[in-house]
Amino acid sequence: MKIMEEWSFEQGYKVRTIYIQNFYNDIKLPSNEDLIKMGDGINISFEHVTKDVVEAMHAAKKIVCVWIDRTVTKETPDVFKKLIDMKIDSFCTDYPLEVAKIRDEYLLQKKSLFLEENGPILVEEDFLQETLKAF
Repeated sequence: MKIMEEWSFEQGYKVRTIYIQNFYNDIKLPSNEDLIKMGDGINISFEHVTKDVVEAMHAAKKIVCVWIDRTVTKETPDVFKKLIDMKIDSFCTDYPLEVAKIRDEYLLQKKSLFLEENGPILVEEDFLQETLKAF
């Protein structure tokens, strides 16, 4: 491992270690505290990922990757949207182009809903113009 770390440093990047969790459904997921101690992140099955796990890993600056076992869960837009909402860093899919399209449309829809509910977001220049109008 030390040789790999030295080589990574010389190359200017870091090799990340992601530990696979819950490859077998009958094995219990370790506690969040134990997961955080494992390398740079985890790769966990969709069936076992929770918002609590994702938030704990992200709070510790760890990566969360998810895979979907197609023998258990059907890959649908709702499944992909759930992963997006959970702020998963990456996930494995049999349909990467469909996921990219769903992601883009879903995030655009969420942005539109936010703007409808909250109005436009003022950037610094707009804020300055609005402030000057008040005087």
